[in-house]
Amino acid sequence: ITIVTPTMNRNDLLLENPYIFKTRPSIASQLENLAAFIAKKYRNKQILIIQRDNESDKKRSEGFQIMLSNAFKKTSDAIALSPPEKDSQKNLATGSEPLIKELVINEIADAKIPPMLSVSDTTFVVIPSNDQVFVSQILPILNELVKNYSMIVAGNADWEYYDNLETEYLHNLIVHITSMNHLNCAGADFRILAHSFFEKFSTYPDDFALQGFDITYNFLRAMMHYGINFK
Repeated sequence: ITIVTPTMNRNDLLLENPYIFKTRPSIASQLENLAAFIAKKYRNKQILIIQRDNESDKKRSEGFQIMLSNAFKKTSDAIALSPPEKDSQKNLATGSEPLIKELVINEIADAKIPPMLSVSDTTFVVIPSNDQVFVSQILPILNELVKNYSMIVAGNADWEYYDNLETEYLHNLIVHITSMNHLNCAGADFRILAHSFFEKFSTYPDDFALQGFDITYNFLRAMMHYGINFK
């Protein structure tokens, strides 16, 4: 029996089971894409990883640093191989290793963040934690520091559902959040779908309706091309 799970983002159930399809990217996949984004857009910036002093955050931080190193090497190779007419891109840092600092916080009150920030350039701050309490405590501190230090902050998709994060902090810190369901509402395809949905149901589609359409459309198209036993 083939099973499609639209809500699970863990990978363990996929191991040795070709009949389960997972449509949500795992946390590891999200962090890997974040690393690629930083390597492409902010490779010449200092990167600060802030983590809670626990095993979960430690594993995420260690894994993310490996992903960053791999992403920087891959991007460096691409820059080195770029044709002459694209030499203007080479004003970016071409080193294969990112400049990473790591701050492990046990008690928020004792956090020594300013010495870890660049005084002359923007620091890209990554907080890979999914601890809502920790995130909601650290952002106000960073928001105070942004008056004197330039920074960009990145977190994972869980932050989207935290209802206690002040909008002011998110704007001031230029917060980037990885997304499992990015939707271009300005796109022509979305407008056509939303209009058709409204005509049929007298309301506009919510996230679950859009996911349902997307998953059904893609799997039916795959079945049409490859038959019902595709893997």
